[in-house]
Amino acid sequence: MSRFLKRKHDTNCNKLGATITEFVAGLAVSCVLIGSVQIIYEHQRVAANREAAQNFLLESASVQQQFFSATGGTQYADDAMLSGLAPALSKVTNYYAINRSPDNAEGELTSFTITAEPLSGTIQAGDGELSINHRGQRLAMNGPNVIGTW
Repeated sequence: MSRFLKRKHDTNCNKLGATITEFVAGLAVSCVLIGSVQIIYEHQRVAANREAAQNFLLESASVQQQFFSATGGTQYADDAMLSGLAPALSKVTNYYAINRSPDNAEGELTSFTITAEPLSGTIQAGDGELSINHRGQRLAMNGPNVIGTW
């Protein structure tokens, strides 16, 4: 009779589910997976923000070049003239500081450079600076070092 009770008890234990060790192991695996997914997600956010900044730089340079050509290279487009890009600019300025600068040679406007510098304290902080100039040259910088094109 005790054998029957023991067997019945064993059968009930197996139906109750996992042991504490199995539960802890499953929890540890879940934590590792969640951590990996979070890292991948952050990487994708950085890449998406960088792409938005690159698109903004391309659009801004295109508008600037059209204005530059229309005025015979004598005027530089100001913020009001670039206001059509405001929706894109508002998204980009959450993570980047945008700087537009004409390059003057002997008092005449000869070229321009538009730069997107990552803001400190954001997820883009270590991403590096992006720039485009009047020739369409696109540079990716890390501090003073050019690390390639984008």
